[in-house]
Amino acid sequence: EDKKGVITNISAGGLGVIMTDNVKVGADVVISFKLNDSIKFDSIKGTIVRAESIAGQHYFFVGVNFLAIANDRRFEINKYVYVTPFVEENDHIFLKTIYKSHKYTRKYLKKL
Repeated sequence: EDKKGVITNISAGGLGVIMTDNVKVGADVVISFKLNDSIKFDSIKGTIVRAESIAGQHYFFVGVNFLAIANDRRFEINKYVYVTPFVEENDHIFLKTIYKSHKYTRKYLKKL
């Protein structure tokens, strides 16, 4: 069964995602996502390492470790700093689309 979520953070080792469905820690998953129009990842194997209810909301924060991802694909993720803008309301947080930021890459990574 396909489940959808919003990526809140990502690194070469895995990602964090907010979902409406809870999942079981230790479960194996296959993930597909895109970071922009040219960087797409299909059928990445991973394991759920964290699944926590977000207090006061009907959402879950889920942490996934990548199990099988080629080193060149890991480099594509780590090459840039990604930003997830958000809007915080009284009863929820709305996460906007993650995007690659050259500005923050220069600021935080200095030199690749």
